[in-house]
Amino acid sequence: MNDTPHSVSNSHRTGLGRGAQPAGTADGSPKPGDNYVQSFARGLEVIRSFSAGAPQQTLSEVAARTGLTRAGARRILLTLQTLGYMESDGRQFRLTPRILDLGFAYLSSTPIWDLAEPQMEALTERVRESCSAAVLDGLDIVYVLRVHTHKIMSTNLAVGSRLPAFWTSMGRVLLAALPEPELRANLASLPRRPFTRHTALDD
Repeated sequence: MNDTPHSVSNSHRTGLGRGAQPAGTADGSPKPGDNYVQSFARGLEVIRSFSAGAPQQTLSEVAARTGLTRAGARRILLTLQTLGYMESDGRQFRLTPRILDLGFAYLSSTPIWDLAEPQMEALTERVRESCSAAVLDGLDIVYVLRVHTHKIMSTNLAVGSRLPAFWTSMGRVLLAALPEPELRANLASLPRRPFTRHTALDD
């Protein structure tokens, strides 16, 4: 079983170029050392620059979103295209369904989700609400499994959605499960500002 804190909730499933910081350092993870492969990290950052709000981008847009030079972004995009993870119409780039292989590799290597899904389905059937499972990733939670309810209107959080841990009930549950030293370190690095007017900031 993966040791990453996880949670099932009956609720709603850096650029490394011009002055940008290596991804992951802001959340307390180890800083890059001699074994750090910057080109690989840049490739991941290019992939992460695509989202629901930016499903397709031009070369200039990718460079701007990642902090990479146009030349650097172009090499990465063309490499991803050669490997089948990216496609282009000659001007704009977009991810291909093959990118899902990366996420499925995580899910298939973590047997707990195979056990969790039938329980989540039963819970959804009983309470008539969507059910989600998430893991803690630094200062965020990432939704890894979701069972939808059949309603005319419902909150749409897709697998892979990322939300700030401190500002969500599921995130606070996961933070509370951390060892005390790790919890204090996480809380110390959190931006303590209200996400909405209802956000509770008391310790």
